[in-house]
Amino acid sequence: MRRAILHELLQPFDPDPPPPVDMLQAVARAIVVKAAQADMTAAREILDRIDGKTPTAAAPAAPETPKEVVFTWQRP
Repeated sequence: MRRAILHELLQPFDPDPPPPVDMLQAVARAIVVKAAQADMTAAREILDRIDGKTPTAAAPAAPETPKEVVFTWQRP
């Protein structure tokens, strides 16, 4: 993946690039294009992969804390 991303980064800018030759190139190109559009998550992923780091899985979202409900009960 590192080599595929570096390969895409070194390509000259072309608004209509040729189709990717395989899925690896397609994925690498998609990440590079997203980073070029100022997607900071994609840019961070590129830099991490170039450094040889494996991206960590996203932590599960914390469960929503219950909201307190107050009501008054009246007998008819």
